[in-house]
Amino acid sequence: MQRRPAVLSHLVCIATLLLLAAAPLSAQQDMLTVQQRAVFDWAEYAYPRLFAPAGATTQSLQGYFARHYNSTNTYLGVRDQTVYAAGTPFAAFTNIGNGIRRLGQFDTFTAAMLADGWGVYSGEKLLVSEAVSKDANGGADWFELYNAGTLPVALADYQVKDDGADHPLRNLPALTLAAGDYVVITASETAVSGNVPQVAFNLGSSDRVQLYKQGVMMDELAWDSSEAEYGFGFGRFPGPLSKAETITPTPGAANKSEAGWSRSLFGSVGTLKSSSVHTLHFTIDQSDFFAMVDTYNRTTDKTWIEATVVIDGTTYTRVGVRLKGNSSLRSISNSTPPVSLPWLVKLDKFVKTQNHQGMEEFVVH
Repeated sequence: MQRRPAVLSHLVCIATLLLLAAAPLSAQQDMLTVQQRAVFDWAEYAYPRLFAPAGATTQSLQGYFARHYNSTNTYLGVRDQTVYAAGTPFAAFTNIGNGIRRLGQFDTFTAAMLADGWGVYSGEKLLVSEAVSKDANGGADWFELYNAGTLPVALADYQVKDDGADHPLRNLPALTLAAGDYVVITASETAVSGNVPQVAFNLGSSDRVQLYKQGVMMDELAWDSSEAEYGFGFGRFPGPLSKAETITPTPGAANKSEAGWSRSLFGSVGTLKSSSVHTLHFTIDQSDFFAMVDTYNRTTDKTWIEATVVIDGTTYTRVGVRLKGNSSLRSISNSTPPVSLPWLVKLDKFVKTQNHQGMEEFVVH
């Protein structure tokens, strides 16, 4: 069972540091590099269950540069090129005093951030981060833009188009997008109700959104029908420059994995520790498996079937499982060993509130 690794930054003590005078960094911005701010932003983007709400104010706390997240009651910070943490999810890490936990060297976190598709951009950087062409509620198509740079972006300077060499460029609305912000653009040939940003084209099952500035293509998000599934989005995860995949729609917010769980690079965040060996066994009916494979090969739809799942000796019945991925399924047949396939496992699909120590969903590769 694999959990995708990732990294965080340093967090600060909940009790002691709350009593200190915490000054916003408005007068100390030169002390906090663009790279350090990027690590904060990346951690919020990649780990919304650990650092919420995103966009917390950076503060100076007894030599630490840190952010406090009210919803998750955690801290994130950096000092002396070392990353630390404070909060319940980080109890397994070395305590250096007052509840502050040392996570690792800042360079290690930076390398993992870059590998995760989260770059450090000084200046203007506008990206196409997500698109939905089959809305679950039958709503209009839409795509999302993200400002990954450090400067505001005037959308009126950009144009977009969908697939097709003869399709014209469409001007974006006259809006300003602040650094780190998202904007959702409705894609519809007919006017939609409400004062929403819109461009006059629809998105197809297999399509693309291309972003241009002064006639030069700056970014592109392209998908085929097997990747843009009904009720799901297609977007970059976990970082703005990561390879795109099928995701849970999150209009105007950081993208989420299709499975929806928080990833763990540390080996101590979440129920299934990446540093430990876990046993997983699940039993499915052969006829259900054959029917699922047949449906996928005919329609590319990934249907749910029931399974009995055993995690580290604990048994769960009526668990929902379905295929995951696209390219890895192109040669699937009834003779394909189920153990060789990628699966999305949802413990509470058929039995509401069923979970394994707080975890409802995970992916098996």
